[in-house]
Amino acid sequence: MFKDIDTMTGKIIPKWREMRTQVLEAFDKHPAETSVEDIESIFSIDAYNSLSIEGYGVTKELIGTVASDDWSDVQTDNDELRKLSLVARGYYLAFQKVKDSIVRIKTRGCSSSQIIESEFMDWYVEMWRPFVEAGIIRMSDIVGYRNRPVYIRNSWHVPPASCKILDYMDEYFTCLKNEESAAVRAILGHFFLTWIHPFTDGNGRMARFVMNVMLTTGGYSWTVVPVTVRKQYMAALEKASIYDDITEFTKLISNI
Repeated sequence: MFKDIDTMTGKIIPKWREMRTQVLEAFDKHPAETSVEDIESIFSIDAYNSLSIEGYGVTKELIGTVASDDWSDVQTDNDELRKLSLVARGYYLAFQKVKDSIVRIKTRGCSSSQIIESEFMDWYVEMWRPFVEAGIIRMSDIVGYRNRPVYIRNSWHVPPASCKILDYMDEYFTCLKNEESAAVRAILGHFFLTWIHPFTDGNGRMARFVMNVMLTTGGYSWTVVPVTVRKQYMAALEKASIYDDITEFTKLISNI
């Protein structure tokens, strides 16, 4: 049941209400408990694939380097290598924050949706903190949602205007908090974040973090979306964005 908001209207809520039925019919992921140790052990493969999906040419060796306690900003004339190092380090820092959120949900009996709403922006700040510390961007650039249009490469979907993001994100968190199915929270939590595209950059990484918090606290395993299925993954999100059909995306995540 989709609690308490059956009579509410808006843009996200009616779409969520319609698409949740598709998720419930198509979701067939095998339940599996995920421990903190499981999450820690999956970092390297998760970081490599998530960043590769975003088009970053990271290596597994680089991922291992940025996870070191004695990591420091790479001082090099190779701008691309330095950028990749900062991106990978930011993913590591954000991943630690996400893991801490999962621990709080699991050990304190907190609501996964409420924890995400309260700590969501902290993940994003950590993702870009290395760039702030390197003096490349300002902290004010990463606090809050985007204030300009964005366009998704090779997509017919145009994310909503920046003036609508606050209202859409309020609806988004309302849907998460009122959704009883962990599967629906995971699938639609991922999809609608990419649909709204509240940030200038990093939306895909944030969406996969939301999905995995919902999965790991809802009785399922952390799911790494491999870069080898990037084409199918993007096509399934596109189909959901244009035709409100989330079935293909649900089946893809279920079968990984």
